Amino acid sequence: MKKYLVILLTVLAIVTLAGCSSSTPEADSSSKETSPEAEVAQVVEEFIQVRHNYQYETYTGAEGFAEYLEESLGSSLAASAEVFANNSKEFKASKKVIEVGEVEVTMIDENKASASTNFSVEWTRDGVTETVNHNLSVTLEKVEDKWLISLLNGNI
Repeated sequence: MKKYLVILLTVLAIVTLAGCSSSTPEADSSSKETSPEAEVAQVVEEFIQVRHNYQYETYTGAEGFAEYLEESLGSSLAASAEVFANNSKEFKASKKVIEVGEVEVTMIDENKASASTNFSVEWTRDGVTETVNHNLSVTLEKVEDKWLISLLNGNI
């Protein structure tokens, strides 16, 4: 009887140790590649964060969000950046992203994707603060292995 108990405890110890091992492929998340859907969602969320978090005192209108945009879209937004920055300073307007909803990738293939989300910002203008909700739909193109936004529909 003692022999069976020792065998049972040994088997249980081995099973427990095997279950706690971090060398299994499931436990090693660094070996997993990011899915294209996750890459697209990350670009959209980062764009929103960079584009909609600013203080009027230091805002230039082109705070790094161009790196998320396809060249022609980036050029068209850059053309209006100075006007936008001047308006922000004139009205003492600042924004802070409060929440970005789940980014839904609605279409994706090898080189093109579409996604949509909603987000909330806290917008302060002339000392008055309000919460504003936005919807955003985007089209992205893969350029040199990087997803870039090529079309924006909604509040940018």
